[in-house]
Amino acid sequence: MWELSQFIIAKRTIQRCIFYFKRLNLWELSQITILRINSKIVGTHTFRKFFLVRQTHVKEFFFEIFKRILPIIIVFVIQRKLLDEM
Repeated sequence: MWELSQFIIAKRTIQRCIFYFKRLNLWELSQITILRINSKIVGTHTFRKFFLVRQTHVKEFFFEIFKRILPIIIVFVIQRKLLDEM
């Protein structure tokens, strides 16, 4: 049950990031929330100046890569947080 809710939070985070990029046309992810328990933010991770590329075709290429890498990063950070709590 907890793993399912964690997956839903990660999926929502990815959707928010994609919306953030499309709306502002920026290639910098300022901050994402990683873990929430009972509406309390337990952990966050900040990515600064991740992609600052001017050419449109290069931006689209890196954006596609970033969409695939982001779930892996989120899972890795969550696992690290859980191991640190143990």
